[in-house]
Amino acid sequence: MTNAMTRHLLRSSTRPFLLASTLFAVGCASDPSTAPPPPPTTTAEFLATIAPDPIRAEIDTRKGGVIQGRGTSFTIPPGAVFERGGSPADLDTDGDGRPDSRQVNGIVTVELRELLSPESMMAAGRPTVTSAGELLETGGAFDLKIRERDQEVQVMNLLDLRITPDRSPSSGDGMELWLYDARSDRFGWDRPRGGSIAAQPVDRGFAVPIVPMSLINLGGCNIDQFPPPPPPHQVAPGGPVHVELAAGTPGAAAVFFFPEGLSSVIRLDREGTRSGHAPTFVGPSTAMPGGLYGKLVVVSAAEGRYFFAQRRVALDSPDVVSDASGRTFVVSPTEVTEDVLRAQLRSL
Repeated sequence: MTNAMTRHLLRSSTRPFLLASTLFAVGCASDPSTAPPPPPTTTAEFLATIAPDPIRAEIDTRKGGVIQGRGTSFTIPPGAVFERGGSPADLDTDGDGRPDSRQVNGIVTVELRELLSPESMMAAGRPTVTSAGELLETGGAFDLKIRERDQEVQVMNLLDLRITPDRSPSSGDGMELWLYDARSDRFGWDRPRGGSIAAQPVDRGFAVPIVPMSLINLGGCNIDQFPPPPPPHQVAPGGPVHVELAAGTPGAAAVFFFPEGLSSVIRLDREGTRSGHAPTFVGPSTAMPGGLYGKLVVVSAAEGRYFFAQRRVALDSPDVVSDASGRTFVVSPTEVTEDVLRAQLRSL
């Protein structure tokens, strides 16, 4: 598996080698070599600037170690880090049943980015939707990258994974490990190819004692509940949910839906432009059934202009425009300053 992994719900363990350390990026105005990063040119780049900063730690792969974040911890066992590429069978060159020919022996840098809320998952581009467009409810996630010098390497298994999310999901039952494939053009979570891996509730978090990371070229993991509890007054889906932005809103906007009562976030896909040059977005009907309440959030940050809208909606509201193509909400984002947009997103 690649080492850009996103995970929901993990279990922690104390081991002799607690080698996690937070790396704070501190700028110094008097240092001419420290230049500010260029301003974001797309909405995705802007959202990435409000995503949680990663923590970094170094471990000796021959000894292994514990990686500890604010709400995430796991153990990398000795001898579990390998060069990328191939498949688990290809790595076993001496026939002893263990991959060894590309084993990394030495110091590696582990980079952990914790995604402990739907809002942080929104910023990181990790919506809680399966690759089939079905809604999940998250118990937390993380991105993981491991590097040997400048080369990205992979970990074959993790032990004692635990995540404690910022707020608990509506139910702790039914949590499983889900994965995403970094090679896919479209983001979505899937169960491991080998079958479901359950996560157990522990205190306010969730735990998986052993996670085999033998899936090469995998982009991420998480533990979610599927399906989440239904809306209290669920009705049949009325077709896809469309969001039409007011004419003049940049087409580079991003549109999200946060269901009320669930620890979830859905990103709607750009659909096109309707009459009057109004950009439109569409969400999957399977993830947005009638009966759900929540808030639509619209963000646009491109070419030096910033727009924001937040609107509470009921997906089966009688005032929604409904036709053969589904349900359509019309939203008029307001142009704001960059500072105001950042403040609005932090207060979601």
